[in-house]
Amino acid sequence: MGLSRLCMVLVTALLLGCTQKHPVSIGSDVPPPPVAKTNVQASVAVSFKKPMRSYRQHVDAIRLLNDFHSYDFEIGPTLCNALLRSVDNAYSSVAEISQPASPGDYALVIVFSLQKSQIDVSFEERLAPSARAYSLFAVSVEVFNGKTMVPLHSSTVNGRAFLIRALGKVSSPEAEKVFAAAIESSIQQLAGNAAALLAQWADEPLAKR
Repeated sequence: MGLSRLCMVLVTALLLGCTQKHPVSIGSDVPPPPVAKTNVQASVAVSFKKPMRSYRQHVDAIRLLNDFHSYDFEIGPTLCNALLRSVDNAYSSVAEISQPASPGDYALVIVFSLQKSQIDVSFEERLAPSARAYSLFAVSVEVFNGKTMVPLHSSTVNGRAFLIRALGKVSSPEAEKVFAAAIESSIQQLAGNAAALLAQWADEPLAKR
């Protein structure tokens, strides 16, 4: 390894060692999906495959002014609660379960699984300082007959958002608000798509499933 490259590696390691780490909570009050409530009379169990409830996404160090910052976005609770509201939008009685349901306990069992998560964040310091964020989530939705546990439906829903916002003050706390807003927007879109899909499936008479 050449001397110049070795120096670059050492400097990079030193900078990353001094990186400021930020845990970022995502707002729990993501607005409910803009879908008409169907309220089908049925008892439904909802399960989230691990590690959805505790899911965090790490974003490696990015530079702001003369400092480096990395972020841990606490996504799981907000994502799962938004999807739970989507199910509640379609059915009259909804309960989240942490263990596999036994046949006959519920009319339907709905299982969500996180398939993809992508978060890209950056700063723009020149001209008008701004923060930008891209957020994408893909979640699989499986519906089972609660009496027989036979699969009824399976699909994948997505939600994405891209946000650029000027910063009144060039600081990490100000930028974190922009990053969180983009993530919340993509979760809202995902939940809306899930609600629309579940409403479509809920139109089927339970007796024919």
